[in-house]
Amino acid sequence: MNFQINESKIDQDRYIELKQKAYDYYRQYNSLDRVLRKSYIDALPEMDTPFETMLVRNTLLFPDTEELLTTPKEALYRVLNKFARDNDFITKEDMMTKYLEYRMQDTQDLVKTGLLQVMEDISYPDNSISNREYLFLKEEAMEISDEFQNLPLSKKVKFIVQCCEDSDYQTQIQLSTLLIPNDQLLINQSNKYSDDELASYYSVPTSLINFKKEEYNKQDTLELINEDKLLQPKSNHFWYKDGVDDGMISKIWTQKFYREIEQEYIARANVALNKMFGDSKKIKK
Repeated sequence: MNFQINESKIDQDRYIELKQKAYDYYRQYNSLDRVLRKSYIDALPEMDTPFETMLVRNTLLFPDTEELLTTPKEALYRVLNKFARDNDFITKEDMMTKYLEYRMQDTQDLVKTGLLQVMEDISYPDNSISNREYLFLKEEAMEISDEFQNLPLSKKVKFIVQCCEDSDYQTQIQLSTLLIPNDQLLINQSNKYSDDELASYYSVPTSLINFKKEEYNKQDTLELINEDKLLQPKSNHFWYKDGVDDGMISKIWTQKFYREIEQEYIARANVALNKMFGDSKKIKK
């Protein structure tokens, strides 16, 4: 979609009319979850010109919040660029159009004079995060997976307990990925086994299994796997195994003694995990 700057500027009355129309769309848009929003954006009606159509679209993608309206003009491009990086379906063209809108239409001044309104911050009723952030968190967790698996069980439990002190959604994603790295396998298993059975199999609380299933639904994890955007480990590791060979155990201690120690550590970790994943999820912004 190409347009010239001098062809794009529209008169003030028409601009205000378009913004009011966009505000009405935004009330519906902001009540949708992340998955449905792209379809809503794509279904918006065409306006009289390409610039008008982009203007309405970008009022939804970049709502005119107090933060954005008070951004100094010299910092506007940087703020819009950061906003675009954190959202899945904002294009470079969207960002440039929003930048041109503020520069050409004097949007910030119109809000100051009361001709336009300040919009509410964009929110996500499903408490999801963008695909970009989600994939980054998952990949970061997978990068330290080998190091985590090679720790002695005592250090793993200490690490888990420390992580559980921070119960935001992003930390929950990363910690649960460390404990159950193979999402594809868990998705397949969840079609055959109950949450309690899966919790027993992985030696985690049922609340963590519930969280994983919510995560898959919110983040559309299976689609990301099918699109090869989220790579899966080739093997399945049990988080509580510390690399001690069972044959060695019988030479050092009795199997029963070692298993009792193992169960004690697992129980300690599960207390912290159940507190973390049983609490409401918080999104870090």
